[in-house]
Amino acid sequence: MNACAPLHRTYDNAVLAFARFLEEQAVDGAVPVDRIRALADRLVAEGGELEPHFSAAEALCVSQVRAHQLDAERHNYLGRIIAKRLAHLLDDPSSGILRDHLGQLFVAIRLILGDQVYSALQNNASAIAREWAGPDGAIDWDGFYGDSRVQHIRDRVRFALARAFQRFQARKDWFLTVMNSHPHARSVGPGSFVLADAPQISTIPYFGEPQLVLLVDCLLAK
Repeated sequence: MNACAPLHRTYDNAVLAFARFLEEQAVDGAVPVDRIRALADRLVAEGGELEPHFSAAEALCVSQVRAHQLDAERHNYLGRIIAKRLAHLLDDPSSGILRDHLGQLFVAIRLILGDQVYSALQNNASAIAREWAGPDGAIDWDGFYGDSRVQHIRDRVRFALARAFQRFQARKDWFLTVMNSHPHARSVGPGSFVLADAPQISTIPYFGEPQLVLLVDCLLAK
């Protein structure tokens, strides 16, 4: 389904409802301006006559966005390669590293690698995953993770992180900012990072320096 379809239907319903109300209020084909304003306020008011349409459209949009996110997560094979190294930390509540942190970790790694390299590794990981998929589409994960090409991808990420954290203190604050924010960030080069807009503070539990040390030690381990 087109993700914009609920919005289009809501827009159509709003226009048609407004036209119907104007027709009901018209006298000799005319409606006073103050009456038009009153009708508009009535339509957009909380609990107004269009509220059911708005609520239904919002619920459908939220559902479709979540479904899209889940589908993207299932097919984020580079993310799976990175997260595989962190499995024991993600399963240990005392580590303070949550699966909710993975999205921002992938953002940070993309910024460190640069968009071009990150996309190339993502494409390579996807191609390898397709080779390990059976007739039913199910992937042989043991075979996938054991593939030498996956090890090469893992090493590319590891080496990039090692370079980025050669000056740990200088990189620490930037990394923690990314991990605790939802910035609209972009990379301007393999080692240059720009937070294009002011970051929006995350509601996910804080990712601090102890978690950073655990994370880096784990990802850099051979």
